[in-house]
Amino acid sequence: LKYNGQVAYYLNKQDYTYKADGSASDVANTNFEGNCMIEHGQYWIKITATTNGLIHVRIANIQVDDTYKCFTHINSLGELQEVIYLMAYQPALINSKYRSMKGVTISVNQTMANERIAAQANGVGWDMMTIGQIFTLQLLAMLMTGTTDTQSAFGKGRDSNNANATTGEMIGKGMFAGTKATGGMVAFGTENLFANYWKRVLGCMILNAKFY
Repeated sequence: LKYNGQVAYYLNKQDYTYKADGSASDVANTNFEGNCMIEHGQYWIKITATTNGLIHVRIANIQVDDTYKCFTHINSLGELQEVIYLMAYQPALINSKYRSMKGVTISVNQTMANERIAAQANGVGWDMMTIGQIFTLQLLAMLMTGTTDTQSAFGKGRDSNNANATTGEMIGKGMFAGTKATGGMVAFGTENLFANYWKRVLGCMILNAKFY
């Protein structure tokens, strides 16, 4: 995805090393004027609680009625977007920008303010992931796996004892891959979507042991 928000080209979903047409991609080219991103269409969600303590979640790719809400595709101006783009890799700080690329060192030990500045430095419309986007991916993960223990279903991931500091370890393994043992994973096209390193998210915080 170019810095201006335009798609440069699509990738081979099984191996980002290649474009969809089979030629070499720029996934590891830090001189490319953009980032390796995952395109997501709209997700519309309706959540209702019942008297027996169950929570019913309905997910659609269109707004079925006004009780269905889209938590993912609203931009900072309150406008509904047809598609959004989420990172394929954990961000690396390159020339004061947060980049989603293969074979680069993942950024750590930054302040929240600096992280957001680095994300926005890519251009208009670029920012960090939001709680609505993470929340929606969690719901989709439960729908796909039939369990609330989606970490076991998609792959345990890496913990602080064996974190991987460089992006691209799951290249060539497709959009979903993982292991029940500790190791790299990829879900919805994003490498190490959970685990490996802490990830800050816009729209939520934990303060005095309470989630807001």
